Amino acid sequence: MFGISAALTTPFLPDLGIDQARLADHALNLLGADCDSVTLFGTTGEGPSIDTRTRLAATEALISAGAPADRLLLCLHGASVTGVRSQIEAAR
Repeated sequence: MFGISAALTTPFLPDLGIDQARLADHALNLLGADCDSVTLFGTTGEGPSIDTRTRLAATEALISAGAPADRLLLCLHGASVTGVRSQIEAAR
């Protein structure tokens, strides 16, 4: 994938869950403003603290909101090798 990929910050709710509506609005706005893709859970710092299940739920919510899956880049990282492995397996 080439071009501009905007690194999204993850909006959180007061209960520390991901605010999926705000995340979708932000992602769709950037994709509509000629970003080639958006990067989730990557370079903005909060990614390692978000568990695999929550990342996948947020990604599915983005796709359900109309974000094209082929324009979503997911950063898979964590504090342990087994954590990263489980993320890769879950994303398959």
